[in-house]
Amino acid sequence: MKYLSYLWSRTTCRTYAVLIGLVVLSLPCGCSEPPVATTPKGPVKVGPTLEAVVKTLKAPAYYQGELSWENVEYILHSSSAGRIITNDPEYPYSVPVSFGYCKEKIYIHSSPTGKKIANITDSQKVTFAVDRFNEREGYASINFFGNARIISDAAEKSEALMRFSIAYKGKPDEIEQKVADAKPDPLPPMPLVIIEITPEKVTSRILSLPVAMLRKSQYIMDGKIPAPKNQPPSESEAQIFGGILPVDTVKWLLYSNSIGRINTFGEATAESRSGRDETYPYSVPVNYSYFDGKIYIHSKNNGLKVGDITKNPMVSFTVDRFSATLTHREANLPSGGGMGHGPSAESQRSPALISGDAPGVWLSVNVFGEAKLINDPSQMALLMHKYSTVFNATEVDKIEESLAQIKDAPPESNEMMKRMGQRMVLIEITPTKITSKTSNLPLNLEKLPYTFNQPLLKQAK
Repeated sequence: MKYLSYLWSRTTCRTYAVLIGLVVLSLPCGCSEPPVATTPKGPVKVGPTLEAVVKTLKAPAYYQGELSWENVEYILHSSSAGRIITNDPEYPYSVPVSFGYCKEKIYIHSSPTGKKIANITDSQKVTFAVDRFNEREGYASINFFGNARIISDAAEKSEALMRFSIAYKGKPDEIEQKVADAKPDPLPPMPLVIIEITPEKVTSRILSLPVAMLRKSQYIMDGKIPAPKNQPPSESEAQIFGGILPVDTVKWLLYSNSIGRINTFGEATAESRSGRDETYPYSVPVNYSYFDGKIYIHSKNNGLKVGDITKNPMVSFTVDRFSATLTHREANLPSGGGMGHGPSAESQRSPALISGDAPGVWLSVNVFGEAKLINDPSQMALLMHKYSTVFNATEVDKIEESLAQIKDAPPESNEMMKRMGQRMVLIEITPTKITSKTSNLPLNLEKLPYTFNQPLLKQAK
């Protein structure tokens, strides 16, 4: 780890830090830890105390993960935005949503129509993903594998909506008691359903997040989104790019970030759970680079996501970026009609539910396409040279210019790939369509993925 930190601290050696990190920093859940530049200021892990052991024993049987169950619930209670991934006939379908967590269940409010509702009607097996992070404690990732139920009955919906509202707005340590004490009010007729997810398995992971990585994390640190040039898309771009955001803005989102989620159909995941016929979608956060119109992800040559891709290469890849200070008007953004990636009844009825001057912007991009595993050393050497160039870029507007100057891989990259090629692969996602969205509902600014000055993990008592 110290050697990796040393390599990362030297700009000319960062390619090697990335490559070596693939082998020694691989995560069991399939996510590769970002190259470490500095040691986080506070401990991510501490030695177990008797109290911690007792709390671990209280964890539900369905939980497996690095974090204590107390910290998992604290993160879920502290969050208001996540992604639900459903099984779609074409690709795993991932949608950013507002949610509330209480009584060991996830609650999501939704329009009664749309792709995610249709997918849940066909298959209740879903995955719900939550990421939360800061530079002091690290990057926490939670996957909630379970069965989704659409609640439309008026009385039951009233109870579920009450739980959602309390959990969405409430302080983490007060939510469960408030839910236990509250009584739901009757609801007037409204075109609204609640999605309730009951877990069958929950996993968690935490990794370090160096300060240097924050500039390419989901949070827009400088509070700026470049004004779109409003140039008409090329013929090929018009066939791929959809959604409400300009093509320029979508490309900026993909270039300016380095953390996304790859979503697979989960065949390998199902096989890994003996004796049970499960086909939950699989979702894992990964480092990536976007260039030549494709998504590239480095990975060990085994693991669940690689196994899934081998059996079914149709995947989706999701990128989110958000700001607590920008308004839609300042960012020159349209209102998005909700956080889905398809037309909804809600968006058609009310296309501007959020004020253009309200702080809080959430941008979402879904890339749907076919994944290919690349393990040829010579091909990987050139692609990893481009990957590192984009990953380490500090000026997004100069990325394409820098890429145009790359013709061949440096000799040292070729030698490195020859030595490491058998232990790693590059995942190349060729998009067939790219959709985009922005929030049109007010965000809970105290429960965004970046914690600001609030703790990521529950404080020791």
